[in-house]
Amino acid sequence: MKGVTAVSAKTQNVVTTQPAIRGELWAAGAALGFTLSNMFDKLGLAQGNPYVGLIAKDMPLWIIAIVTCLSQGLFRQQLSADSPEYVGKQGWLPFVWSGPIMDAFGTVMFYVAMSLGGVVIAVPVVQSQVLWAAIIAHFMLGERFDRRTAIGSLVFVAGLVLLSLGQMQGAPVSSQWAMAIPLALIAGLGWSLGTVLWRKGLVNGTNKWVGMSIHYPMAWLAVIVYLMITGQMSAFNMPMKSAAAFAGSGVFSGVIAVTMFMNALNVIPVAKANIIKSSYPVLAAVFAWILFKEYLNVVMIVGIIITIVGLGIITRKSE
Repeated sequence: MKGVTAVSAKTQNVVTTQPAIRGELWAAGAALGFTLSNMFDKLGLAQGNPYVGLIAKDMPLWIIAIVTCLSQGLFRQQLSADSPEYVGKQGWLPFVWSGPIMDAFGTVMFYVAMSLGGVVIAVPVVQSQVLWAAIIAHFMLGERFDRRTAIGSLVFVAGLVLLSLGQMQGAPVSSQWAMAIPLALIAGLGWSLGTVLWRKGLVNGTNKWVGMSIHYPMAWLAVIVYLMITGQMSAFNMPMKSAAAFAGSGVFSGVIAVTMFMNALNVIPVAKANIIKSSYPVLAAVFAWILFKEYLNVVMIVGIIITIVGLGIITRKSE
């Protein structure tokens, strides 16, 4: 009996650890998906315009959203005033604003930062959206900016300083690489503000697919208006390979990586999934070093890791 009990316990342990292992693999797959998305962004920016690239990147997910809404009758249910499930202005309006703020502003700033500073600089710095979220929550929701948040912020800034010092030791992507840091910080702010609006729309009852179908066209409209005003409509004459690269980025980030991360959350704790996924800036930096010969040294890697630790401290506080 004792031997049977031991075998049974061992079998149960194997069964219970298998879902966790699968969850960790899903989270690691999400990190790889976000990394490959950044690699395709880099390819697209080689000859493509960041504003037009944004439209190409968003297009695959928008098509999926439209097909889903039409097949499930979501437009009729949520946007028709005579429907019992009508979400009203408070449901759809947040997505009208989230598109221009998150994508037309935030993502474009991220692309400009990547053009100036490369993946190695832009990707770690744009993760500042976590820090911006804490600041926004303090001023808009009255949440305390406590000591843990302050410590996490200081650690994040220390990581940025190391990242900058490391970059000074080698050949940067451009002579204006330092501008990539404030631009990526601004991009993080745009993404954070857009996320707040997204959450508001979802809380007010709007289905995520309906939200996407509104969000992306509003971003594109803002981009087109900007290009028209500035006389840059020729930017649409982008090489097909650049458009394909941006579209590939959208598939890897918006479809593959997000799906994998959602699957991870089904079997492992949020904190664990976030820790694994948050490793992707390091992975992206290594990929950029290998594929695009971007400069990378030990000091920069340590700086990136420290920024991740700082944001992890803030995230743990919010959880």
